[in-house]
Amino acid sequence: MTDSTGTPSTPAGWYADPAGSGRLRWWDGTRWTDHLADAPAAAAGAGVAASAGHAGSTEQAAAPSYGESTSQPYAQQPYAQQPYAQQPYAQAGYAAPTPPPQVPASTSPWTWAIWVLAALPVVSLIVISGTDFRSVMPSSPSGRGMMMPGLGYVVAQLVSFLVYGASVVVAYLDWRDLGRRGFVRPFHWAWTFLGSGVYVIGRSIIVRRRIEGAPGRALAPIWVWAGLALLVSFVAFGKWVEAFADAMQQYSPRGY
Repeated sequence: MTDSTGTPSTPAGWYADPAGSGRLRWWDGTRWTDHLADAPAAAAGAGVAASAGHAGSTEQAAAPSYGESTSQPYAQQPYAQQPYAQQPYAQAGYAAPTPPPQVPASTSPWTWAIWVLAALPVVSLIVISGTDFRSVMPSSPSGRGMMMPGLGYVVAQLVSFLVYGASVVVAYLDWRDLGRRGFVRPFHWAWTFLGSGVYVIGRSIIVRRRIEGAPGRALAPIWVWAGLALLVSFVAFGKWVEAFADAMQQYSPRGY
């Protein structure tokens, strides 16, 4: 009742005694024991039939005779290890980023610094109005005797540079003031290096989103800056057209 590897091939149970006692002997799945039981005719017949069925199988061997040793050469018994129940990998779901908190609707979106930045085009307007653009135009058709930029033009360039540096400082003060009022991650002041208008626009939009109710009054600095910048562009264009027209007169027959 064992196969060639020594692994039990017949389940434990009562079978006809191979010693010929006419009774049933207990087979524990590995060897015959000394336990005997009376065998009713039906049970004996069933036991004999089960033994015959196992004997006729090509995959199972007949039970050894009583007293015969069932020891086989070293045959490793199958290692009955419970399968490792691996817990499924529970990957944390993607959580959408939490928007920054908002400040109460009563919080003022304006500071003195943002109004200074919005009004900076006024400085450019004053400088352009007092600059003679004809000083950088050629004084003759041949281009000889090109005039050096006048003192007014040099002063205008110097003032523009100082205004640019001052705008960065003012933007930083505005950014710091917004943080003190409770605005989380306001528009960064470093954007002013690309121009004060960039900071005014970005700052106003972000401040509006950070206030409960998104009041439209937070965008007022944008309109002030845009209106002044448009006026500066119009005046500068007129000054350049005037200087260009004056220079072109030198190329006319009357200019020789």
